[in-house]
Amino acid sequence: TMLDIMDLRDDMHEAMAADRPDPRTIRELQEAMSQKQGQLIESSVETRNRVYDLLTEEQQEQLREYQRQFFGRPHGPRWDR
Repeated sequence: TMLDIMDLRDDMHEAMAADRPDPRTIRELQEAMSQKQGQLIESSVETRNRVYDLLTEEQQEQLREYQRQFFGRPHGPRWDR
């Protein structure tokens, strides 16, 4: 999927470098990249969930704490509200 995104990005750069870029082509390439990026995110979340299910409760808590520190917001983590 990542290689597909890279190929699409190259196609986009080439299309945009044309003297008169075709808006429809640009839109189609952008939509294709967006779809591939969505697939990549979905796959990443599925993998993360599978790993989480393999952890002990203590490991899950350690992971949650790490996520709070890494992804936390200045006003506090969203999931603690």
